Amino acid sequence: MEHETLHSPLHPIYSSGKGEQEFPCTRSTVVVSRGNKSSSVPGDLCKGRREGITFLYFVTGYNPGGKMSCFKHRFAREYVEDVKKILDQMMEAGLDDKMAQLADLLREARDAGHRIYIMGNGGSGSTASHMASDLNKGAMLEDKPRFRAISLVDNIPLMLAWGNDSSYEDIFVEPLKNFMEPDDVVIGISGSGNSMNVIKAIEYANENGGRTVGLSGYDGGKLDKAAQMGIHVPSFYMQKVEDIHILIGHLVTSLIREEGV
Repeated sequence: MEHETLHSPLHPIYSSGKGEQEFPCTRSTVVVSRGNKSSSVPGDLCKGRREGITFLYFVTGYNPGGKMSCFKHRFAREYVEDVKKILDQMMEAGLDDKMAQLADLLREARDAGHRIYIMGNGGSGSTASHMASDLNKGAMLEDKPRFRAISLVDNIPLMLAWGNDSSYEDIFVEPLKNFMEPDDVVIGISGSGNSMNVIKAIEYANENGGRTVGLSGYDGGKLDKAAQMGIHVPSFYMQKVEDIHILIGHLVTSLIREEGV
């Protein structure tokens, strides 16, 4: 592997093969040496780590004290590490079993010609549309029926009509009453687990022969208890909850496609 050495007039040479070393965040010039070639760039020094080579993060542009530069790198690392920890916790709690059960549920609906309804608010609404799209196209198999997945967030005029004329809590349950039949699958997504328009639709589906799934975060809220199958992301950080909800959609649709049944 090519050896890299980074020099700074304000700091000693960092020339370790492995591990991690702290550098003060300050305005400096970083000289990057790769073999016989070297270049100088202004940058804010920050901590970095990479297996097998020597390197140092730097960010160009003036930033007094370099505090923001270091914050950005630290924040990115910590964010990703925390998502990994949440996923590890979910795997220990049986996420792989839940994914197998969800894949079987969706395949059963596909093979029997039943519909799959998906809903959520805000970021969860975009995840609902994303999951429906992936089921309808990304999980297709040539010798199998196609999925009939419908995102309840996509008919904006209908949602607005129910929200304006009745209640925001009715924007999913009322359209569901138009279409849902027994054994259709209804998937509700709520980061907090307490979105009442989602919970109201899940409860209607439970009472009318639907098969319900809830994707929640935080402490699971009412959704994790109301849905027949609950998939809970144990985090109170909304964006990380939504990250993992998207991953769950990709995981289950990829599982169906790759297993090929």
